[in-house]
Amino acid sequence: MAAQLAQQQSGQWQVAGVVDFGTANRLRQAGIEAIEQARSQQNGQAEPQCRFDFSGVVSANTVALSLLLSWRRNGERRGVEVSFCNLPAELHAIAEFSDLQSLVNGA
Repeated sequence: MAAQLAQQQSGQWQVAGVVDFGTANRLRQAGIEAIEQARSQQNGQAEPQCRFDFSGVVSANTVALSLLLSWRRNGERRGVEVSFCNLPAELHAIAEFSDLQSLVNGA
């Protein structure tokens, strides 16, 4: 199953499918475009927000953690608060093993 990123509503995006080395680069670019869109449509917010919902992800490996880091860093550079929700349990386990729980806490 190919991964995809689909807008749910303004500033909110759903990640779906398999997040792995074959799909990560395309997802990364789509996420950066979503972050840029959030920045350009901030509608008077003090800090624009972009939220990625992983409830549609059926499988994720270590590259998914790199994807989260990339999106978070891109958001910081653009002044956009990037957050994540509904991360798969396997991604929480990878983050714990990598000592990156702060990246996924609350997601």
